[in-house]
Amino acid sequence: MRHCCSAQALWQKRDPADTGRRRSQCRAPKAVAAAGSADTRRRVIWRRHPVVAIEIQANNLRRLRALYIDCGEKDQFNLLYGARRFVRRLNELGIVHRYEEFPDNHSGVDYRMDESLPFLTQALFGLFVCLV
Repeated sequence: MRHCCSAQALWQKRDPADTGRRRSQCRAPKAVAAAGSADTRRRVIWRRHPVVAIEIQANNLRRLRALYIDCGEKDQFNLLYGARRFVRRLNELGIVHRYEEFPDNHSGVDYRMDESLPFLTQALFGLFVCLV
């Protein structure tokens, strides 16, 4: 999840040359470029957005043993806002998940594995694991 959101956020930031164009207008992934017309490319790009893809993948998400999402309140890529939208839609669709916001940014957050790994291990193996 984090990778997907990160790619989406970075892709839509302003062009470094400050031409006023978005990166999505400057270059698209090879698979999208090969898709055909501009309208088709836009549809392919839009369907990859996690908040949109949730509509398509809702049944698959319901079958997961666990869905864990966390995001730093000071995330320098502004992923917090997309994560909140994604979680809001999960709630609307009744998809069980665990969401946490923590007071940090996007970098150097390995310590968060102390939260996520026990949760995911328990979901996978049905055991309560306590990291000491």
